[in-house]
Amino acid sequence: TRLSLWNLPGLCYNTFVYQNSALPALPFPAGREGSGFSVLEKIIGNRGPVASLQAALEEGRLPHSILILGEKGCGTGFAARCLAADLLYPQGGRMAQALVEGQTSQAVTEKDGDGRVLTGQIREVITARGDGAGGEIRAGAIRALRAEMFNTALTGEGRAAIFYGAQNMTRAGANALLKILEEPPENVHFILTANSAAAVLPTIRSRCAQYTFSPVSEEECEEYLRRHCPSCSQPALLAAAFGGCIGRALRAGQEGPEAQCFEAARKMVRALAAGREYDLLVLLAGFEKDRPAAQQLLDTFICLCDGALTHGGLEGLSPEEAARAIPLAGGALKALGGYVNTKLVLQNLGAALAGNAG
Repeated sequence: TRLSLWNLPGLCYNTFVYQNSALPALPFPAGREGSGFSVLEKIIGNRGPVASLQAALEEGRLPHSILILGEKGCGTGFAARCLAADLLYPQGGRMAQALVEGQTSQAVTEKDGDGRVLTGQIREVITARGDGAGGEIRAGAIRALRAEMFNTALTGEGRAAIFYGAQNMTRAGANALLKILEEPPENVHFILTANSAAAVLPTIRSRCAQYTFSPVSEEECEEYLRRHCPSCSQPALLAAAFGGCIGRALRAGQEGPEAQCFEAARKMVRALAAGREYDLLVLLAGFEKDRPAAQQLLDTFICLCDGALTHGGLEGLSPEEAARAIPLAGGALKALGGYVNTKLVLQNLGAALAGNAG
């Protein structure tokens, strides 16, 4: 069991294969009826909730509103699409694959507050996720989704709406969704994802069947990375740093912003472990003008420190040093979520870490 001193998003969990273009395409054979094939089978681990969802589908008793719970990087969005694919395309095939790959229609909120639906390859599924600087799901997008669901004809097995990160709904957005859940359109299923049940408005939570997923082991995560991610040069380190969270490990191991952030966090850990105060301060200074990047850096740094605690050291950082660093970085990360000066927060963190370095 992984030890975590801070209940911060994305430190420990992973359950599903994170959809990424670098991964091998999933097989979606046509005519799977009676073959026992299920897109949900592509989910790694968590046989309990997966079996419950499959049974509900096969017996025709899947609730109209589903809440899939799991921490950041857990792959809850992938799970939601797998469920929708099994629900809407029981024969499998090209449309099921396109859905799992995320080629859905999207409900967005415009700058004036109005919403609209951007048509994707899969019109039977409309998704909504946080947008704007705050990453919030706003009422405009939900109203646009509702209008589309009520005003367009159904095809196939019905329709589905997927809300990624329901904990990020504004109060107005949550109230708009609540009105839909109270009087849902016929043959439409609503699938919500969230990092915790407590973060979802109680009136919405009470109308959803909840399915909670747990992490895979670090060994399973490492094995998956070795098989499916050639660019992940250090699968054991990635699995240890993210506690078996395949989604985050994949993104950190491949090219892109998260990989760059992971390397910066590793440099930060090594500088702290070696007592190189100047290097530590210079590294943090490079993030003073980019708050989102600074938040991601600190979150990743905490992951590495958490790994040092559970593995008796990581990247040269001892468990004792990690234990001192986690609350300092956690406090800075929390501060960056408010109205503060990013430069000042990082300078204070650098000074505090330097005082505990070596």
